Amino acid sequence: MKSISNLIIGLLIGAILGLWLGINIGRDQTLFSNPFEERSVQEKFRKAGEGFLESAGDIMEHSSDTLRDKLKK
Repeated sequence: MKSISNLIIGLLIGAILGLWLGINIGRDQTLFSNPFEERSVQEKFRKAGEGFLESAGDIMEHSSDTLRDKLKK
């Protein structure tokens, strides 16, 4: 009976910690930060803009490389 009680308590604690860490991973935050903290609209836009600028830079670099290769031929 005591082992079943310990198992249930362990599963409960594991589920709570897993939920905490899972939310933080999904939001790209540090693992032990507060997952329920509201981010400002400016911060959300900044995060979205960073990803956009990185991908745009990669596309520009790739296209300039292909254009340079075509001009050499």
